[in-house]
Amino acid sequence: MGWEPLAKELGGIELIPERDAPVVARLKAAGAVILGRTNIPAFSSSGTRATTSWDGDTYNAVDAKLVPGASSNGTATAVSGNMAVLGIAEETGGSIQNPAAAQALVGIKPTFGLVPNAGVVPLAGSTRDVIGPHARTVRDAAVMLDVIAGYSHEDPKTVASIGNIPKYGYTAKLNKLALKGERIGLYGPGWRNQELTEETQELYDQAVEELEKQGATVIPDPFADTGFAEYVKANGSVGIESVIYDMEDYLERLGPDAAIHSVEELLEKTGENPSIFNRYEGNLPDPDGVADLSKFVEVRTKYLEYINETMDKYDLDALVYPQMFKESPLLSTEDNIGATTVSEINVAGVPLVTVPSGYYDSGSPFAIVFVGKLWSEASLLGMAFDYEQATQSREAPTLVVMP
Repeated sequence: MGWEPLAKELGGIELIPERDAPVVARLKAAGAVILGRTNIPAFSSSGTRATTSWDGDTYNAVDAKLVPGASSNGTATAVSGNMAVLGIAEETGGSIQNPAAAQALVGIKPTFGLVPNAGVVPLAGSTRDVIGPHARTVRDAAVMLDVIAGYSHEDPKTVASIGNIPKYGYTAKLNKLALKGERIGLYGPGWRNQELTEETQELYDQAVEELEKQGATVIPDPFADTGFAEYVKANGSVGIESVIYDMEDYLERLGPDAAIHSVEELLEKTGENPSIFNRYEGNLPDPDGVADLSKFVEVRTKYLEYINETMDKYDLDALVYPQMFKESPLLSTEDNIGATTVSEINVAGVPLVTVPSGYYDSGSPFAIVFVGKLWSEASLLGMAFDYEQATQSREAPTLVVMP
């Protein structure tokens, strides 16, 4: 959680579950070696840095002066810095894609409900939280998704994944001709009324040229005049309304021998109110009750209508956008990452794959994202693989300069 009252190292209360989360159990069964836990901001409260963690900031493996992305920044640093081959990341609002883009990694933000998130500290466990891979290559990420995806009785929403997992797995479409003949929608003010910086536009233009070289047809700003950007701006980021109810479920799952079993005990034993409960302004609802998610359902439905109708209108196979409209800020500043695909993707619940796509003059990584309809991970990974193999953009970071 990154929260000081639950950090044993600082005299806090240690929470140990009685059984592994489904994704951990699946990785172990597949032969993976679990190396450890990674640093995050307290309750994943930032998409940029881990300053609020009890253990302080995580550093970007590409350049320690840059923000690492968050909240899965510890995972990204471990994988980007060659401390681990693969890592598990979690996203509610950019926490897979932001650190992947900031540290030159492939990240998969899966369709909501594809991968079980039982056993994960929730922010929006019922509505937005997803678990996905961080990896250095598209193939590695796809292999990991094969292991962790699919129905689990511990997470009822994953029943939606049944029938939506490719028969031959997520590596089946990885080939160097995957982009040939594909129709790709490009970033523009119809998606988000946010201009790219001059250097970001140059890097994005280069990426688009490469897509075309690989045989793709590109369609500029397919969301123009749809009202999508205006709707997103007006309705904001919804779905966090369930946090206290999801937290109650998480704490109950820890088991009878855990130090804390409920939200009530969490507040009593720590003596603090987690920042994620601030939305309730001190009037905490009964965590055994039912969250009012009517607004979330309304907004997700509308987001999906926009995405599906626009992609159908132009017969699009994917959207390809720059993950950020500007380069990653310096860790020493208060500036935040300028992601272009966070609330839209997370509220809609659709999948996204980040791919390294070069570097700014400063050395900060640049990344593009492949976005598709629900359950389109296999096709997105195929296109991402084709692009990755054609460009070979990623450079391994140098953590220590030898004398």
